Amino acid sequence: MKNFIRLYSFFLLFTVTSCSNKSNGDVVINPSVKENAKPLTLKEVPTGEALDFARTCYVYDDILVVINYQNSNKHLLEFYNINTMELKKQAILRGNGPGELLLLLSHNYKDELHVEDASSYGKFNVVEFANNKDSKLEFVDYAFQSQQKYLLDNDKFLVVNPFRFVNKELGIEQDENRFIILDATDRILDNGRIDAFQVNIGGIMVNSKEKKICYYSYATAEIEIYDFDLNLIKTITGPDDLRPVYTRVHNIVQNRTKTLTYAYTDACYDDSYMYLAYDGRTIDAMEWIQNNGVMEKAESWVFKFDWDGNVIDVYKVSKEKEIVSLSVTKNGDLYLCCKEEGLIKLFKAEL
Repeated sequence: MKNFIRLYSFFLLFTVTSCSNKSNGDVVINPSVKENAKPLTLKEVPTGEALDFARTCYVYDDILVVINYQNSNKHLLEFYNINTMELKKQAILRGNGPGELLLLLSHNYKDELHVEDASSYGKFNVVEFANNKDSKLEFVDYAFQSQQKYLLDNDKFLVVNPFRFVNKELGIEQDENRFIILDATDRILDNGRIDAFQVNIGGIMVNSKEKKICYYSYATAEIEIYDFDLNLIKTITGPDDLRPVYTRVHNIVQNRTKTLTYAYTDACYDDSYMYLAYDGRTIDAMEWIQNNGVMEKAESWVFKFDWDGNVIDVYKVSKEKEIVSLSVTKNGDLYLCCKEEGLIKLFKAEL
């Protein structure tokens, strides 16, 4: 990753526009993969009372990380030994003081957990942090706005470009780089461009061994794989043709339509494979609002890709289990945090 930073220090000094947005080979996933998907057998992991106030959770080898709700009156992060359910450590209280966060967002990045709120960002190796009683979390304050970011080294961020947006219906052709590199103190200026911050929503995965970056969209069935020069290598679309309908209000793109689209909802990865949870449906926005954000139960899928973008396997998940998050350990064990009957539960996949 240090080579990654040195490389971008050079690019920032001279040019960033040299990155290519054209891929060498695109892949379209056939819709039949959903019908032919293997049913995923899930075995519930006993967690006692650890998930009673959980919003989500992740597994890192033998450490279970629980992310509690903001109003739980508990620490926002709790670390358990997954074999004994011994509470090993707690971290982060809700607040705006030192080491506190008002609204914790969490990202599972291989061995690391990244946490953030509207202006602070921290990352740490989970196993090392949980097993060291004296370790403390350190945060970097940042000044820019982006739907998704990844803290590199030396307080530099890999950031999803909020101005990248191409839409023929609206006549917008801002075919800019998907990613930009920013210092924590940088701000993103519009310079007369149309702002697509509200609709440029997706996740990031960074593989330092393969020197590749994956971007997956929450709203469209699309995955992009980049090299460490930020050149687009491959675009993967399908299995569904999800087309969000956007509107332009002055210089801002918004999704103010009667429908909402859900594509890839979460992901995890190791050096060999990526696992992506896929919803693949369109819902009625008004019905969603009237139901307080609760959607009708539906089947979902877990796609397994290699880092060349090839589909290795597709698994079907019962509609009784709503996937909240995914985790994969160094041994290749896949865990699903799911909401079932209104409760957060942890399951181990039997692949």
